[in-house]
Amino acid sequence: YGSALICPGTRTNYYNIPGAEANTQRLKSMDDVRAIHEKLQEMLQGAINDGKPAAKERLLSIIVVGAGAAGVEAAMAIKEKLNALCAAEDASLCKLIRVTVLQGAPHVLPGFPLALVRGTEETLRRSGVRLSTHDPVLEVRPDGVMTTKLGFLPASLIVWCAGVTPNTVPIAPDVFRDPQGNIPVDRTLR
Repeated sequence: YGSALICPGTRTNYYNIPGAEANTQRLKSMDDVRAIHEKLQEMLQGAINDGKPAAKERLLSIIVVGAGAAGVEAAMAIKEKLNALCAAEDASLCKLIRVTVLQGAPHVLPGFPLALVRGTEETLRRSGVRLSTHDPVLEVRPDGVMTTKLGFLPASLIVWCAGVTPNTVPIAPDVFRDPQGNIPVDRTLR
């Protein structure tokens, strides 16, 4: 061959945030989706079995970190799924569901047209999803997230949709890579 295009895919980027990898559920595969679904059912059963209103609210609190396309879609799908589960089991719990999207950037959907960004932010709010933008995550704990603006937010489920980094493959001899691990090329992929 005359040229080789190496496309090794990506992996979740936790940006060296303390506790992020250990205390969050990533969203990259169907196994991850199943794990989130199982966790939602577990959270609902815990809320049904616990008699204390504050405990029920904590059990039904979800944080999605990252408001790109995957984070926005995850937040809406999780809210919808948990609402459906609650309605089938104990409709009074629906009002206790709290889904919060945390975004370090000033808006959701970075890089998208502003009209789409504004419409998406409004749709999230109308759906009852709490949105905090320009609010970087400082630390993730097993029971919640510490942010710059809102402080500590308790949660029973934290879904990480904050970004990806390229998988790297060993290349010999070594080639220059940018700080994110990408190999820069020109417009003809050289």
